[in-house]
Amino acid sequence: MLEAAHAELKPTQALVFEVLAATGCRISEALGLQFRDLRGDRLTFSRTWSKARQVEPMKSATSRRTLAVPAKLGKLINAERERRGAQSDGFIFDARNGAPYDQNNVRKRLLPTVILAAGVPSRTLHEIRHSHAVLLLEADTPIKVVQLRLATPTRRPRSPPMRTSPRPWKAPRSPPWTRPSRKRAADQLWRPGSVKPRVQGGGMPSAPSSCAGAHAPPLL
Repeated sequence: MLEAAHAELKPTQALVFEVLAATGCRISEALGLQFRDLRGDRLTFSRTWSKARQVEPMKSATSRRTLAVPAKLGKLINAERERRGAQSDGFIFDARNGAPYDQNNVRKRLLPTVILAAGVPSRTLHEIRHSHAVLLLEADTPIKVVQLRLATPTRRPRSPPMRTSPRPWKAPRSPPWTRPSRKRAADQLWRPGSVKPRVQGGGMPSAPSSCAGAHAPPLL
């Protein structure tokens, strides 16, 4: 994909994929890089370029990190600065208006162009980050080093909450037939003359369906 990026895109645009592949950073972190963030073979991530096109600080202290980068990437960044004659506080991926590239343009325009030229199945920018992690693990890099390099939080299993005080005492609920509303309904149902018998075709009154085959309970 990197060869296809250099063949199909401009040098600055291809440099985006070089940074993503060499560092495993997020696209927002890559677009927030400035030339002063590169010192020798060390690249510092201290800000992001959000989808709202604003410079924002890192979300956590672990996200701010300094990584060792290949010499090839350092040469490409320095060559980009010399080609543009940019200042040290200038963004590496300047879109000619003093601001970095828009994330949607990278995802919807640059990435599909590279994928089509490389002849590979559809990929996302985040999968480049995953590929970087897999390559590190295949090279027997300790998992802790991979986590620090990618600034991924360490997930710990949550323990069940401990109850520090006994449950409050609750009075037991009364049986349904002793509740006032149920008691009134029972009184009306079994009060003599409260239920009118239904007359069927034979002229004989029939007992209510709710009371058929049941013994009348004593009045409450």
